[in-house]
Amino acid sequence: MKMKSFFLFLLCFFLVAACSDKEIEPSFAIENSGGVVINSEVGSTTIFSFTSAREWKASCSADWLSVSPLSGESGKASLTITAKSENSTTVDRSATLVLSSGTVRKEITLTQEAGEIGFIEPDLTEYRMPVEGGVLQIGFSTNMGEDEFQIESSPNVDWLNQNEGGRAVFQYEVRLNVLANPGDDSRSVDFIFTRKADSKVMATVKFTQAGKLTPVDHTSDQSVRVLQTASKGNGIPIIIMGDGFTQQEIDDGVYANTMNKACENIFTEEPIKSLRDYFDVYAVTAVSKSKDFTSGDKTVFRCKLEGGQSTAIEGDDKIVQAYMQCVKNINYDDALVIVILNTQVHAGTTYWYMNSQTNKGIDFAIAYCPIIKGMDSEDFRQVLTHEAVGHGLAKLGDEYSYLEFPVITADVIKEVQSLQRDGWVQNVSLTNNRTEVPWSAFLSDNRYVSEEIDVIEGAYTFKTGIYRPTYESMMNSNKTAFNAPSRKEIYDKVMEKGKNVVSPAYEDFVAFDILHKPEVRAYLRARAVEEKPFARPRLVRKALNF
Repeated sequence: MKMKSFFLFLLCFFLVAACSDKEIEPSFAIENSGGVVINSEVGSTTIFSFTSAREWKASCSADWLSVSPLSGESGKASLTITAKSENSTTVDRSATLVLSSGTVRKEITLTQEAGEIGFIEPDLTEYRMPVEGGVLQIGFSTNMGEDEFQIESSPNVDWLNQNEGGRAVFQYEVRLNVLANPGDDSRSVDFIFTRKADSKVMATVKFTQAGKLTPVDHTSDQSVRVLQTASKGNGIPIIIMGDGFTQQEIDDGVYANTMNKACENIFTEEPIKSLRDYFDVYAVTAVSKSKDFTSGDKTVFRCKLEGGQSTAIEGDDKIVQAYMQCVKNINYDDALVIVILNTQVHAGTTYWYMNSQTNKGIDFAIAYCPIIKGMDSEDFRQVLTHEAVGHGLAKLGDEYSYLEFPVITADVIKEVQSLQRDGWVQNVSLTNNRTEVPWSAFLSDNRYVSEEIDVIEGAYTFKTGIYRPTYESMMNSNKTAFNAPSRKEIYDKVMEKGKNVVSPAYEDFVAFDILHKPEVRAYLRARAVEEKPFARPRLVRKALNF
């Protein structure tokens, strides 16, 4: 009897031991059906409940939401989600709540409802007119009735007369007759949109009229101005030029100011910010007769905005290359050319080039970018950084995807394979094998744990079949810093072209990056404005003119 009891005891012991050795698989049971919706007001809260089989963590990239708690043990849990700011637009805004447990990751859409307060959004924030005057049309959209807002000028002037205007349901247009300017100097006025109920300023539009015409100096066309000379290395050439700028705007200094601003914007993100001394930057003056980008034949570089739902820009690369060669004694194969369009439209396109004889990519590139929403706008800075630095200089691929492109196509797979053989688009991968992705070194590097580098499906504009390193980055929403794999590609390119260092060592980059990398929170900010992402760079296979 004692022997039988002893064997029963051993059997139970081994069964218990076996059960304890088997780890519980992570899983989530979500109680809320569908997404989570929060009211538009600041301070609005909602509760999100779930059950986790194991310990868990929560994160949300939106800076207008807070989530608490951010971690917990197994069992039933409830998160309090709070709106940190009011949604003052008429469009819902969304963010993603990420629950993770072990290898399991669950994404939940958080939506803050559109606000009900009024808004006024001018089509442009700045208008210019020649000395002769004419009809000025100021367009803007609003959700307010005509009796709810008013427009005033500051200072009050007698050289503006209101003309008949028209409006659509939410689109208004104010037409003003502008008298000729009899003075030598330019003159300006601010149009201030205010809410009648409380005199709150809703928007401001600046208008400037040129002074008397100065003699047209056509010798300024194709003139070169040095914006920066490299103090380190070989001097990597960047050439900036503008399209759609008239002689009057060049004489008034508008062109020079725009080129200066574009130059400063290029060097605002790490690592190029700390590598600025390796670059030579030039501005080439280009005189256009018009700023009309609709037909592609009215500006010096014949730039055309595709319009509609497209953000693409086309230009005449032969003319661009001819103006580039006004800069002497540089290696044109290494040149990055940036063409700034004299419009505030949300658009941008970069063109990559391949040697038509060897079928290999060359570093020469043309990045087209408008002055999106004005020279001081973050959109102009961010899109210029994405297009010129990300695509143009470092040959990075896009890290976003479109719903209408569910699966990467066979021809694009071949394109990516070809580009990666030349060392390009190293921030995307056709495999999700963690040891084979181009950024595999970062996945096992504890120094980069805080950046949440992973293998995430969706990149190069496709939802599936291609992967990216992080949820957010400058090559995704434009609103965040470059992620570590992209920073390495920029660093490597500068070392290669600026110091003749072939295949810089990983540890050399890390040593540099630790000193200069931006704060991790920069990668986790949500997209502030939901704009349609751009098309991926266009690959040009033809003989070049240099």
